[in-house]
Amino acid sequence: MAHASSVSFLVVTFLEFVTFLPSRNVTSLSLTPTRGSTFLSFIFELYKYQAESERKRIIERQQQGIALAKQQGKYHGRKPQYAKDDPRLQHAFKLYQAGMSDVDVARNTGIKRTTFIRYRKKFNIKRYGT
Repeated sequence: MAHASSVSFLVVTFLEFVTFLPSRNVTSLSLTPTRGSTFLSFIFELYKYQAESERKRIIERQQQGIALAKQQGKYHGRKPQYAKDDPRLQHAFKLYQAGMSDVDVARNTGIKRTTFIRYRKKFNIKRYGT
């Protein structure tokens, strides 16, 4: 459901637009989409604004809920995919230290390249000799 302030904004803006039309000698409007239809573009912009505003409010409420849950000790975030002692991750680290590129390590182990890089940086894994 739309927030009251956004609905009132849309209505006021629409009424301002409609009252502006006679000053421009506009006598009728067509809701049939045509190339360059100002009125239809305006309506679409209003809907986009309303959807964007609603999405922002949803995110704000979600963030507030997460903050409250963290204060209560109920929210700990997403569980890590790999622990440092995970054998697959350790094998990937050994391959990297042996000289394999991140792409080759990903292909050989099945761990996504970006995930491997993130864990490599998290655990400060470097190649031998560097």
